[in-house]
Amino acid sequence: GAVAGVNDYPVAVDLARKADNGNAFEIVGEQVDAGPFGIAVNKDNKELTAALEAAVNAIIEDGTYTKILEKWGAETGAVDKAVVNGGK
Repeated sequence: GAVAGVNDYPVAVDLARKADNGNAFEIVGEQVDAGPFGIAVNKDNKELTAALEAAVNAIIEDGTYTKILEKWGAETGAVDKAVVNGGK
């Protein structure tokens, strides 16, 4: 078994939370430079792109997004709005 691992912060949080179920992992340090995650869509499918952008913005606006992030302990990576091609 592993004695340590390097993961994206939300994954590390999930592993640490499972410690309550007999898992021996805990988080060491804090999240560094949270990077944007995205949803890959065929660039020619503008209708789907617009629908996904609107859907993500809707859950941000109604508070569902925050509730999801809180459930998974990932609030530090939150964004204020969804954007198309918003990565750096």
